[in-house]
Amino acid sequence: MRSPLLKDTLREIRKTKGRFFSIFGIVAIGVAFFAGILASAPDMKYTADRYFDDYNLMDYRVVSNFGITEDDVRQLRQVAGVEGVQASYTQDVITRIGSKELVLKVHALDLAHLDPQDPDYINQLVVTSGRLPEKSGECVIEEGKIVVSGMKIGDTIRIESGTSDPLDDSFGRDTFTIVGTVNTPYYLSYEKGTSAIGSGSVDTYIYVPKSDFTMEVYTDVYLTARGAKVYNSYQQDYFDYLEPLSETLTTLGSERAELRRQSIVDEAMKEYTDGQAEYDEALTTFNTEIEKAEKKLQDGKDELLVGQATLTSS
Repeated sequence: MRSPLLKDTLREIRKTKGRFFSIFGIVAIGVAFFAGILASAPDMKYTADRYFDDYNLMDYRVVSNFGITEDDVRQLRQVAGVEGVQASYTQDVITRIGSKELVLKVHALDLAHLDPQDPDYINQLVVTSGRLPEKSGECVIEEGKIVVSGMKIGDTIRIESGTSDPLDDSFGRDTFTIVGTVNTPYYLSYEKGTSAIGSGSVDTYIYVPKSDFTMEVYTDVYLTARGAKVYNSYQQDYFDYLEPLSETLTTLGSERAELRRQSIVDEAMKEYTDGQAEYDEALTTFNTEIEKAEKKLQDGKDELLVGQATLTSS
């Protein structure tokens, strides 16, 4: 037997079919919309992770307040679990387009490592128009900002340090010709980060040949972990897989930073000691010359007195 509640419900539906099917349709659309949202997030994460893997996005970015030396890079290459290593330079600069002042993040591009199959070509560039730099003085610029900034392929960008430091502390030249536009997985959002110069935020980025930098030490090293690409970088498994390597790199970083700090202190002390030795030597020479001059002066006075005495006795 049907329960009274069920009979009453069916009777109510028959009496108000229009309202029932309207409510049913609204609920169905809501469920479908919610299911679509639930499905889209994993799809977007999967697509993004594929993009990261296709263009060899870094797993780690290594930076140091003391800079990174060639010896530091060699030590990183020897760490078990590290697959690709890319030592690089970055520097914020100012450029002027008409009346606009823009802050550029300048990245180094190693022209010797541009093969997509090269594990050391990390954060690979996606050329959207033109080409990559092939020689000193050429650059590529972010695709999305070239029109907004008023620049185009073939234009020349002139850069300034934006600080009291001379530009040639960082670069071997101050002009670059735009030869192409690019995208890169290194920059995924509209915002490009903050800066200590200009407006305080980075407007866009350019890549120039590594040889156009004149810095003595690297500012960044990008690393990829062997075997990490099989994991989705949005899943906890990815971070669990990297945890042992992260601990190793953290320990190595602390050790190398202390060595680098000590080498800077030793170099400064050597310069101080050498300067002190030069000063002491110069002071000794000065005192010796003063003594000689004083003796010569005294000898002259004595001769003068003898001469005066001779004249008087005559």
